Amino acid sequence: MRASTSCPRDTLVTVYRPTLFGKHCLLERISVGGMAEVFRARPLDRADFDRFLVLKRILPHLAEDEEFVRMFVDEAKIAVQLHHRAVCQIYELGRLDGSFFIVMEHIAGKDLLQLQNWLRKRKKIMSVTQACFLAMHICEGLDYAHRKTDDEGHPLRIIHRDISPQNILVSFDGEVKVIDFGIARAATTNQKTQVGVLKGKFGYMSPEQVAGDPLDHRSDIFAVGTLLWEMLTARRLFYAESDFATLEKVRSAEILPPSARNKRVPPEVDAIVLKALERDRDVRYGWASEMADALRAFLQSVHPPYEQPRLAEWMRKNFPDELADEQRKQVDFRQFVSAEDVASYRQLHNIDATVEDADADDDEATRVWVLDESSTGGRIQGVTAAPDDPLGLSTVTDDELASVILGDDLVADEQLAQPFDSSGYARPDFDGPTLAELRSRRRVRALLAFAVALVGVGAWLAYQTLVLGFGNVEIDVSPRAGVDILVDGELSVGGFPRVLERRPAGEVLIELRHPDFEPVMEVVEVVGGETVVFERTLTPAVVPATRVTLDVVPQTAQVFLDGVIVGGMGATRTFTVAEGTVATVEVYAPGHFLEVFEVAGEPDGVFRETVRLRGLVGDITVASQPAGVLVFNGEELGLTDPPIRVEALSILETYELEIRPPSRSFRPYRSTVGFDTYYDLQIRPRLERVGSPASEDADAWGRLTTGARPEGWYRVRVDGRETGLITPITEAQALPLKAGARTVSFARPGEVIEVPIEIIAGETTNVDIP
Repeated sequence: MRASTSCPRDTLVTVYRPTLFGKHCLLERISVGGMAEVFRARPLDRADFDRFLVLKRILPHLAEDEEFVRMFVDEAKIAVQLHHRAVCQIYELGRLDGSFFIVMEHIAGKDLLQLQNWLRKRKKIMSVTQACFLAMHICEGLDYAHRKTDDEGHPLRIIHRDISPQNILVSFDGEVKVIDFGIARAATTNQKTQVGVLKGKFGYMSPEQVAGDPLDHRSDIFAVGTLLWEMLTARRLFYAESDFATLEKVRSAEILPPSARNKRVPPEVDAIVLKALERDRDVRYGWASEMADALRAFLQSVHPPYEQPRLAEWMRKNFPDELADEQRKQVDFRQFVSAEDVASYRQLHNIDATVEDADADDDEATRVWVLDESSTGGRIQGVTAAPDDPLGLSTVTDDELASVILGDDLVADEQLAQPFDSSGYARPDFDGPTLAELRSRRRVRALLAFAVALVGVGAWLAYQTLVLGFGNVEIDVSPRAGVDILVDGELSVGGFPRVLERRPAGEVLIELRHPDFEPVMEVVEVVGGETVVFERTLTPAVVPATRVTLDVVPQTAQVFLDGVIVGGMGATRTFTVAEGTVATVEVYAPGHFLEVFEVAGEPDGVFRETVRLRGLVGDITVASQPAGVLVFNGEELGLTDPPIRVEALSILETYELEIRPPSRSFRPYRSTVGFDTYYDLQIRPRLERVGSPASEDADAWGRLTTGARPEGWYRVRVDGRETGLITPITEAQALPLKAGARTVSFARPGEVIEVPIEIIAGETTNVDIP
């Protein structure tokens, strides 16, 4: 889906191959396996949709395989019900032209296998805290799936059955996601695993899975234990020279503690790993949440505690090139909003029609070789296709499709291209080429291709330049710093002078943009075989407006001016606010609080600000009179004099707080605390003496979720205070609020909608935007 070419002066030009697929645009192919291919995609005709998606579709030769299709559909039916921050979200199951596909969220980052391989190549081992943090989030996602119920409250009994490094994603923002419920099974599915058939990756199975016993959710817990052991040691736990030997290792489950391979692993982590890897599942953790709680208790005992920002920092520090490539792609891919955008881009870059298009437009019969299994031993049979069936596959089975190879004379599987029947005698009815002929033809083609490559490349380039009409454009500008160059509406990157190589002859639109200078927009005529020099000196801008320059952290944040996205991507965003107006500026990135402020437009005004978005965390400061021992979520932190500050706590959780008095003359203070809409809490209780009237019960807590509107998101306020969140607030991000009557406001520039609600203790209240 993408091709890159190196140009002089270190300029990198990237040409993509966007492809229409129903109501989606396929931007690039991420991977392809034996069963399905995976694309990055985005919906068409949704200018307000600024996120990317992943579209996974069944390969054509499996589209008619009823068992596989059922498994694929079951995956979507299971996963589409899961809404948790540690589970990859499935949005849609569809079928187009006989091909099933699912649409899910796109997660920019690396899978766990890639992280482990990166560490092994550098002879490093993941830190103990990072490994435990990853395992904790995997457990949280699995526990949510294991406990998931249907609309009537009946357990779905979902089991992933393929927890392995490839199915754990870690984003550049420090998110941990479980993906691919492709062989997961729920109690509601009709599909049954065949007796004697193992599904999953051998090295990450549980002993009961290897034995073919009925499985429950504890099989996934064993797999998480395997992952954690491997993260802590940088070694494979169950690995042997053959699959049989690997399965035997899993069956016996004779395991050394990870500290035997890594002395930095403390005893409490050894205990967690070994409990998860118990051969007898009745001795393992009963639920993944129990393992998550054990890991969380260890992580909270470490100072400073390991949190998502640390994982995000580690990812960005160690994979800067991949992050930069991702950010560049996000800029490039946002240009494809409609089918017309895709068509214009493909025409501009002379991208040929897809294979499917080419086949559909072929009016001539195509001769191919396909496998005919109608007689014993198999033979190659010539098939002449009709124009409306150019591949001649209308009567070919799925198994036969795997052995079809297009070409003038190239045949199917060489193992079957033999003029002999099963008894070894010559077959008089064989009319296809022999194996020797096949090999001879391939050698000849290889030699011819090599010769053409040596002699023909230079001639082909000269032909394109002189005959087809390709030229170069050299761009230089003064001043150079801070100038954006757009060529036919696309951002161009590189140094100066900027050379645009091999542009088609004809007109090209060049734009020069700088916040402090007048824009330049000119049409340049490209002449075949020549280099056009485009040099300009920018004129300082005199604009009756305020020039706004924002430096944003993280760089992936989006900037909105009065509800409309501006400024593109990158660390610095520039735009103007017209004189006499007051604009609302909103800066947002997933996993962070929304920042909102106003900018007034003034003649020749200048507004420069660094906006550093804060993660969805808050701080709690605790003091008491008299001082006592603070126990926070079961961890003793010391005396409350001087005040104790607990930092970087998730705002999506509530916490148990206890202050133990200095003497028996006072009652202990106990409370459940959360942030509500105050993210820098000050808790300063006065301890009550024994015998005095007891105070009222502590606050009760419920949770808030919200709906969404297709036309855009709203800021969410509670009782007039900004929560820092935007719609929708999903179940995975439900906001804890004190129980009672509350007012929820949905706000965006020029519009505020208020909804009175009742937050009920222990329940989640959902509010739709009226």
